[in-house]
Amino acid sequence: MGTANLARALEFWQGILGMAVKSRPDVAMLETLWDLPTGTIRGACQLETPSANAGALLLVEFDATTPAVRQQAGVTDLCPKNLDVNCIDLPARVRALQAAGYRMRSAPVDYAIGDLQVREVQLPLEEGVNLVLAEILGEPL
Repeated sequence: MGTANLARALEFWQGILGMAVKSRPDVAMLETLWDLPTGTIRGACQLETPSANAGALLLVEFDATTPAVRQQAGVTDLCPKNLDVNCIDLPARVRALQAAGYRMRSAPVDYAIGDLQVREVQLPLEEGVNLVLAEILGEPL
């Protein structure tokens, strides 16, 4: 996920949501892989949930700020702007986020997907991403 400020993004993902640093990818390698000019990427960090067997989040800070692909996108628009993250104890997560100054789009909602009971909340992030935190009730992460 592109970010304008890697340190601030890490405060959120690591400091508030509890993700752990998995690696700090080589910036020059990413620029080569993505065919970008040298100096385009300021920094990168790959995060993971310590208790999860799969999944990771790659944060990349770019040198130039350009309009986000998600700019002015609504939460139901078709574009790469929603990021769904499973969590446990959603009410505690919501309280921690609110204490840190984040505002939810609405109160958490509960719904069923087949036999699964899910609790979900959405919040806007400063990068234009709509973060969907979802807890599958009774399931460990």
